Amino acid sequence: MLATARTIVRGWVEADILVYAQIVADPDVMRFIGDGSVHTAAQATAFVHHMRQRARERGWIPWAVEAKATEALMGWCGFGLRDGHIDFGYRLAKTFWGQGFGTEVTRAVLAYGMVQYQFGQCTAVAYVENTASIRILEKLGFRVERYGEQYSKRVAYYTYTQG
Repeated sequence: MLATARTIVRGWVEADILVYAQIVADPDVMRFIGDGSVHTAAQATAFVHHMRQRARERGWIPWAVEAKATEALMGWCGFGLRDGHIDFGYRLAKTFWGQGFGTEVTRAVLAYGMVQYQFGQCTAVAYVENTASIRILEKLGFRVERYGEQYSKRVAYYTYTQG
């Protein structure tokens, strides 16, 4: 569907379930997701199946991201719905952190979604402690709209407007 210098962004396949289950079972990966709980293999399976269904229904989803060099599933990047708004997000396995993959793939997917689906605007949410994610959002041009709280932690609510 979409490629960057080092990644391929594509739809989910059944073969992704086992690796995705390993990604979301990592406490470091899940630290700033929801209440910070790791996900079970059953939750990972349900997520992949749900994404495949959503792709058939509307096209845009949090797409699977793989490393070009190894074809390893890295995680996901894309769009969902939060409180009736198009919401942008990403999740990468810890082995891919700190190497510029996050910025590379998010930049490409955000640009693709804005053009392909004519979103015009989208939101994102990040725990204020998640400085790596905040750096990525700010590099992409997201701007803080307000602060709030989720699961007793402070979060920043971001908006991105194309153009």
